[in-house]
Amino acid sequence: DDEPPTAWASLSDDILCGDLAPFFDAKDMLILPCVSRGLRAFDPALDPLWRKRCRARWQQWPRYRLTNERDRALAERFPNFTWKHKYLWAEKDSKRTTLTKNELEGLGWYFNFTPSASGREDETLTRAIFRDGSLHLIGMPQYPPMPYRLVNVNSSQQQLMIVPFPSHNISRNDEDREFLITNENVTFVSCGPDGELSYRQRGFRRNITYIQIREAPFSAMNSIEDYINLT
Repeated sequence: DDEPPTAWASLSDDILCGDLAPFFDAKDMLILPCVSRGLRAFDPALDPLWRKRCRARWQQWPRYRLTNERDRALAERFPNFTWKHKYLWAEKDSKRTTLTKNELEGLGWYFNFTPSASGREDETLTRAIFRDGSLHLIGMPQYPPMPYRLVNVNSSQQQLMIVPFPSHNISRNDEDREFLITNENVTFVSCGPDGELSYRQRGFRRNITYIQIREAPFSAMNSIEDYINLT
């Protein structure tokens, strides 16, 4: 059946996309094509605005922040995606609480004990590396490499098992969408390539970057041996 005309549908591309749409937030832009079939035709013209919405939305999320490198990576990974599709993908992916082994071993991680487990804020803050099926805590020789495994609880939830400790739950930090791996005693927090850390709960005291703790940045090293040689 033909839809009745709407006031929106009578607007020109220039007015809708150039004058009005820049004032819409992402939720408004998602609703717009649902108003009528006629308005769906405007969707391609809104793609430059979707890119701006992605940039603004992801600015505080180091894992998603729209750098030139990430722009290219998205284009390679999703060659047929519009920026609207990329926005929707990131909204879903940033809430994901499952990890692949490659992700776990490829991400940068901070580690600390909780205050109830004798954590002393920055004094016990260090880096953790998951590599070749084992956890390495940098600068803590009392903890040798510990085997780990990821266990699927259900289709959307996992736990991390580290021998011989209690299981760890995987979640996301609402503030920057980094991964959190926690139990009652410890916290692991993932970080972006620049080592940003804004998490300030469970004994993480303040904003910090890798250069502020005792080893050099991740980008300066290529292997476990590089880290061990610094301790």
